[in-house]
Amino acid sequence: MNIAAQIDVLRAEIPGCRVVAFADLKTRLVLKASHQPDVRRETLDQLCIQAAQSFGLLSGEGVSIPEDAFALSPEDMRIFMRDAAGTSDLLCFVCGLESDPDQVVAMGRKVLTSLTVPS
Repeated sequence: MNIAAQIDVLRAEIPGCRVVAFADLKTRLVLKASHQPDVRRETLDQLCIQAAQSFGLLSGEGVSIPEDAFALSPEDMRIFMRDAAGTSDLLCFVCGLESDPDQVVAMGRKVLTSLTVPS
């Protein structure tokens, strides 16, 4: 299954998920995205910036950067997942507050691993 199909399936399987984006953290570019029709390109661009800022705030001298970061607002939950292998690959999620973050992370980790590990 190609990247677009994998993230389409992932978004469909997560209740309340509005956006799943596969991105490059280093360049801050969305490479592929699955989203509801009302989501604009600017929103996707902002996700990459917010992910980079989230991981940047969590880094520091002698501190290992976590693989996941979360951002909550009154409207939604955003989850950013870095590739465990240390590449700049990233999955970004925008989900409703009713979504289960543990489920999103577990499902997202499987897809991200399949996208980044050579077969």
